[in-house]
Amino acid sequence: MDVHHNFAAIESHLGVTGIVIRKGAVRAAAGETVLIPGSMGTASYVAEGLGNADAFETCQHGAGRAMSRHAARRAKTSEEVYEEMSRLGVALHSGDPRAVAEEAAFAYKDIEAVMAASASLVRPVRRLTPLGVVKG
Repeated sequence: MDVHHNFAAIESHLGVTGIVIRKGAVRAAAGETVLIPGSMGTASYVAEGLGNADAFETCQHGAGRAMSRHAARRAKTSEEVYEEMSRLGVALHSGDPRAVAEEAAFAYKDIEAVMAASASLVRPVRRLTPLGVVKG
């Protein structure tokens, strides 16, 4: 599955053909499969698009940040993040261990709340839980 979350495409909606720009979002036409990532410590979802015309057949790309990368780095040390991931049973590998807090679960919105708020956009098909994370 190739899922990008910043793109433009020529589409027709509400009887008009034009360019739809999706930033931080993906197309979720009726029956299309979408991937909605949580965070490196929480679930992600495979979902089916519902083709919501009011949303131009779009849904969120993921949980979304609850705090900036800089704020996340200030909030927890890398050691705390590695320990947290270990407690969750998730193997974490990073080329820059100092940066792991940027992507930690606490830096993102609650994926379960995001999915509940998206009930008119997508239907969850499969809940995925992380086993390992490689942070570049």
